[in-house]
Amino acid sequence: MWLDRFTPSSSQASPAATPRSFSPAPRRGPYLAPDANATTSASRGAAPQRPSFGPRSSSLSLVSNNSSTTSLPGAAAGRQSISGGPSQRRPAAAGGEAVGVPDPVAVLEGIMGRPPRGKKEGGGEKIERPERLVEEIDFKGLSLTEFVDTEGKDGKAAAPKARDVHRYSVQSVEEYDKEKDKFEDLHKSILACDDVLKSVETYLTGFQADLGAVSAEIETLQTRSSALNTKLENRKVVEKLLGPAVEDVGVAPAVVYKIAEGPIDDSWPVALLELEKKVKAIEAKEKERNEIKAIDDLKPLLENLTNKAIERIRDFLIAQIKALRSPNINAQIIQQTGFLKYKDLFAFLARRHPQLAGEIAQAYANTMRWYYAAHFVRYQKALDKLRIHHIDRHDAIANFDESGRRLAGGGGSSGASGSGAAGLLGLGGGGAFGGLGGSGGVAGGGHTGGTPHDAFVLGRRINVLRDPPTAALTAYVADEDTSAHYLEVPFQSFNLALIDNASFEYTFLSSFFSPLYPSASALGRLFTSIFDPAFALGKALTARLTAEPPHSPPQDALGFLLAIRINQRLQFALQRRRVPAADAYTNATNLLLWPRFSQVLDLHVDSVRRAAAALPARPPGVGSAAAALVGAAAPGSSTGGGAGGDPAASTAPLPLTQRFAHFAASVLTVAAESAGAAGGGGGGGGGGEEEEEPVGRGLARLRDEVERYLNRVAAGMRDRRKRDRFLANNYALVGTILEGVPGRTAGEWRVWCEGVRGAAEGG
Repeated sequence: MWLDRFTPSSSQASPAATPRSFSPAPRRGPYLAPDANATTSASRGAAPQRPSFGPRSSSLSLVSNNSSTTSLPGAAAGRQSISGGPSQRRPAAAGGEAVGVPDPVAVLEGIMGRPPRGKKEGGGEKIERPERLVEEIDFKGLSLTEFVDTEGKDGKAAAPKARDVHRYSVQSVEEYDKEKDKFEDLHKSILACDDVLKSVETYLTGFQADLGAVSAEIETLQTRSSALNTKLENRKVVEKLLGPAVEDVGVAPAVVYKIAEGPIDDSWPVALLELEKKVKAIEAKEKERNEIKAIDDLKPLLENLTNKAIERIRDFLIAQIKALRSPNINAQIIQQTGFLKYKDLFAFLARRHPQLAGEIAQAYANTMRWYYAAHFVRYQKALDKLRIHHIDRHDAIANFDESGRRLAGGGGSSGASGSGAAGLLGLGGGGAFGGLGGSGGVAGGGHTGGTPHDAFVLGRRINVLRDPPTAALTAYVADEDTSAHYLEVPFQSFNLALIDNASFEYTFLSSFFSPLYPSASALGRLFTSIFDPAFALGKALTARLTAEPPHSPPQDALGFLLAIRINQRLQFALQRRRVPAADAYTNATNLLLWPRFSQVLDLHVDSVRRAAAALPARPPGVGSAAAALVGAAAPGSSTGGGAGGDPAASTAPLPLTQRFAHFAASVLTVAAESAGAAGGGGGGGGGGEEEEEPVGRGLARLRDEVERYLNRVAAGMRDRRKRDRFLANNYALVGTILEGVPGRTAGEWRVWCEGVRGAAEGG
């Protein structure tokens, strides 16, 4: 309790003092709880005077001048302890007490009620708790002393309460003396708390100042935030109105850097497209004739950026063109990776600077002209090293020339007419069929240093049409190849390589240079300027394979016809690939091949005609020289074998008939194969087209001459039955060889053979 601070200090402490809080505030209980174990101090003398304490700065100080206890008359008297124990009266101090002044402790106990007390040490009476407790006291605006005096005047048991309080006041003083150290510690704690509270007060004061500053800053920020929000809303409104217009003409810094300094890669055309979009937007706004200062300021910058882009495109394309001149370079790879991948760059150049784009295109054309010319010259030289079967006029069907000499080697010396007839009928060196087979054309030794071949049998030569190679013969393979080939092999290799490169180049030109050359005619002129040297080499190769050399012109009719069919298939390939610019070359090649094929057919027809004319007329008697020559066609026949029999009685087919049949079968096979390929159907669906070509007409003329020749030979026979059998056997041989040849024309020929055979057998 706070009253203990006014009691004098004691040297003894209560042995059983109840520990209490050091708070100076009064307890809020309805009564004061006494300590039953507290000892009495009645036998002790007067307590010493309470030491004085310095005034405290705290508002809780009880010794200040404003304390209510300073005006109490019995302040120096002994006071009752509130720590417990029976109450005792303490003797008065040396100075004495004021008389007639109620004890303040008694007054307080009367107001607050006396706490219950335990018994005295000697067995004193126990203080009972009052029956009625006053929880709220109405002081009626009076001071504590006036209120007590008023209670005394009213006679409300003030005396008994004062006595009760005085009864244990001495004991309270003793308890205070015992607990003096605790109160001093409490006082020190209160002082320390005051210091801490001062520092807390200082901190809180500073904190309050900081809070004020922060509050001011927050208010400032709120003000600025409101202003910024207003500006933001205004800018949003402006951006909504001006945003599309700014985006139409504004160029991002990344785009400017990419075009001006960035590497030319996959993203460069995208930046270039963005630039062109902005330029078009500005040009469109200029056409509207709206004077906008932003456009006037931006236009020079875009022009400079466009010029920079044109400059970089020019340098890039020139670098790619220079790369085409590198040795052993594959132009198609550069065209794919260096040109087609960046075709948008040339399109931009063609739109913004057509003159420069035209110069770039011309530089490219000159480079590729040199590239293809150099490579095809080298390739042609490699093909020239191939060994080619040389089939000349000695390999005609009738094997007869103007001098009447036998061309198959050997030959007699009995005169022109006789030796010629013997050669036509297969005499000398090999029997009736000795001139056929694979031993050197008609007979061995006809071609000095030649390679064995057959000028009339197609054989595997048809594979160039039925199983065409997917790629041309390489120059390295051509240099190392030592085998002999027919003329269609180098022709096919060169033209296949030429047409493949021409198709790729035309496709590239139409894809890359189309912005500058939108029309097919302009693009065709550019293509022709590139491939003119290569086409000239192709024409020269064809002319060399077909033209007449100084002494022995080539007479390979099957080779010419195969070359014609190869050229036709290349024409179909160009049509499928939509490369019309190369049609002039293929047409020129056809003009070289068809006349030569017709000339060879005419050669065979003339040879048979001359052979028929060389035969003697029907002899008036038996055993004439002509009849002997005719009958010598088959010296090993069943009727006249050898020199002892009648040679005119032989009915075996003639070698000329066999050559004619093989030649006709080969030509009809090639015609049917090419007709089926051209029409998209099988081999038998091209008869009408065959008849329209020189093939059908030439074979028909040759067939007529052979038929006339056979009739002339048969006319020299004496026996009609033998003569009919001879004709039937020859036509049967032709029909047998033509068996299995596809095509409608071959079927018509088989019908013709059956007809003339039947006529001969029935005659």
